[in-house]
Amino acid sequence: MPSSLDVPDWLKNHPELLARDIKLHMAIKPYGSLYYTPRPLGSYIPQYMVKVLDSVTEECSINERLQHSLSSPNHSLPCEIIRSEPHLLVMPFVGSLAFLEFKNRPTSFILDAYHQIIEGVEYLHRLQIAHLDICFDNVASASDYDAATDARLVEGKVYIVDFGQSRQLALG
Repeated sequence: MPSSLDVPDWLKNHPELLARDIKLHMAIKPYGSLYYTPRPLGSYIPQYMVKVLDSVTEECSINERLQHSLSSPNHSLPCEIIRSEPHLLVMPFVGSLAFLEFKNRPTSFILDAYHQIIEGVEYLHRLQIAHLDICFDNVASASDYDAATDARLVEGKVYIVDFGQSRQLALG
């Protein structure tokens, strides 16, 4: 009997993922659309997340816009969009801020994390993008380990993820 965390066969055997040597392990959440690749403990091979994008959302076009300039104050995660049906979003794996250990950290560490979140949201708003789902699960941080496996990541940088509920607003 298949598990609710299993990767569907069509995604496991997707030619674009196979061409990139991306072998998905399981879903992040049951019945979800976000899957990840395994990485042996202590290994520095890149680890990825792949999200199956819903065509009725603006997530694809928003991520595409945000890839033009990934330096601060842009706090979106570097990604690649595979234009298949459905579209796939391929991102480096980073840990959720919800799993970050805040206990015994200096106040400056916590203030810096919140400052980066505010800076990222402010940047989105300047681009007329409303995230509409900012929460700890949708904010991630790159560890030194994450940054060592993907040159696009910056150690300690906070990234805003999951633009599935987001909207691009018209000027005016």
